[in-house]
Amino acid sequence: MNATDSQRSSDAPAKAVLFCPDCGHQSRYDDEWRVVDARAATRYLCPSCGTEIAVRPRFETPSLTARSCRSLRETWDANVRLWQSVWQRSVRLCVPS
Repeated sequence: MNATDSQRSSDAPAKAVLFCPDCGHQSRYDDEWRVVDARAATRYLCPSCGTEIAVRPRFETPSLTARSCRSLRETWDANVRLWQSVWQRSVRLCVPS
């Protein structure tokens, strides 16, 4: 790396910087941008002129609830019982009487 390369890399803004194409405002994404959270998306608005800069979709993250844990446990138990009965029947067929 020579002096020219290091100078070019220091001139480049950080990846976390947002730019407003209308008014030229720039700052980190977590600095002064107005953030509007909606059910489907998060919108980033310019604090100077109000231009919408970015729209990020929001994805539902399923959380484990008591009901889903209970359902998972019941499904697990039913599968264990099923495999246990299959195994017992296969053993009975293989063992001569």
